[in-house]
Amino acid sequence: MIGSLALMGIASTSCSKEENLFDSDAAQAQRLAQYEANFIKKYGEIDPNQTWDFATMQKYGVPKGFDLSVGTRGVASEAITRSSSGSIEIEEDIIDYMVNNMSPGNDNSSKGKGFSLIVPHNPFTIVPIFQGEASYYWQLYMAVEGQEDILVWSKGDELYYSMKENPTDADWVKCGLGKKDGVSKDAKWVKAPKYYYDLPAGKKIFFYLAVWDNKKACDNGKQPRIMTSTDQQMLALEGAPRPDAVPTDNTVTIIGCEDVTVTGGDDDYEDLVFLMYGKPVPPIKYEEDKDVVEGKRYMIEDLGGDDDFDFNDIVVDVQRIYTEVYYYKQYEGEAPIPCGTDVIDYKEQAVLRAAGGTKDFTITIGSTSWSKSQAFDFTQMLNTGWEDAPINYKATLATIPLNKGDWDPENNNIVVTVKDSNSPVKAIQFPHAGEAPKMIANNPTNFTKWMKERRPIPANWKKWVED
Repeated sequence: MIGSLALMGIASTSCSKEENLFDSDAAQAQRLAQYEANFIKKYGEIDPNQTWDFATMQKYGVPKGFDLSVGTRGVASEAITRSSSGSIEIEEDIIDYMVNNMSPGNDNSSKGKGFSLIVPHNPFTIVPIFQGEASYYWQLYMAVEGQEDILVWSKGDELYYSMKENPTDADWVKCGLGKKDGVSKDAKWVKAPKYYYDLPAGKKIFFYLAVWDNKKACDNGKQPRIMTSTDQQMLALEGAPRPDAVPTDNTVTIIGCEDVTVTGGDDDYEDLVFLMYGKPVPPIKYEEDKDVVEGKRYMIEDLGGDDDFDFNDIVVDVQRIYTEVYYYKQYEGEAPIPCGTDVIDYKEQAVLRAAGGTKDFTITIGSTSWSKSQAFDFTQMLNTGWEDAPINYKATLATIPLNKGDWDPENNNIVVTVKDSNSPVKAIQFPHAGEAPKMIANNPTNFTKWMKERRPIPANWKKWVED
């Protein structure tokens, strides 16, 4: 009878373990408890207020600001767009400059600066003065914050040119900007219409070209491609001469436009050139660009459960990459004045630097998941110095594109799951304060190196983190 009871006891114990083994929550709790005990044994008691994010990246958000998206922008009716105020005569020096310095098909992007504009406290005037080799048809619009878009000019609108210097009324010949070469390269003077605008002061302005490649698309109501001044497809030209007809107490800005076609662009910025003048002209806000990478390095431990505390089972950098644009307002003859910043070309990504674990894992950040087996034999230790193999601390093993907003650096929303045939699913998340960490974060500039395989982080781990 005793033997039977003993046998029943053994059977009962075995059944209990088997239930726990496949009870994910119970197994996870057992693992965490054992891991914490091993961590404390090696590194001492954990301060209940100890946190494990040592990164100092600033809280970041994409500025909202003025909506510059034009993909759904409505096209304004010409009847309300502009107030014509006669014409202005553009002398030969201006035409020669465009012909000789803004050659079609050449990269002329170094001859100007990107810009944005604000409405001045006075009216201003826009004059289309030159067209190079351009698309079949385009329209130039001015978008003003809080206003309906303003149609400034359409390819084919009339202007006049003269082959003679100091032309009389009889010397002017009508032509349209619809011709391939626009104004004759031999023209001495151009008489161009000028359009006068009186808009709410302080509002933001940008320009865009709506471009059609062929008559069929234009006539059939096909949507044009949009080229905007905010996307560096227009430049404030530097060095272009000032027209004599502009009053001397007015400031002038000359803008070159690029009309990227379906086959691509050539960055010649001579497809349309127009000038703005006023007292003062809307002040240019010149741009200086700075490429920025913000991120954290996550070092992750215990994929295999042997508690070697080398924190190199996964080393991954999660990054926000963008271009920060610094704007400088500048009136003619005055020093630039800083007047704001913006963010463009924003993206998020994760970069795998090392993977010392020998089990397949899946990293999940927001809506994006990536598994080691997608790119590698997951049983291989990668870039952790196993068997004294060299470590490349700048290596990019894999780049994982993230969706915008996937990564929440404030809450470190990175989750690693591990599963193989001999163990239940194991989920590793960023630890709370006072917990034994399986994941720690720091600036990549601080964590420039990680531990070699099976070598634990130093006993004085705080100094290791700081150094």
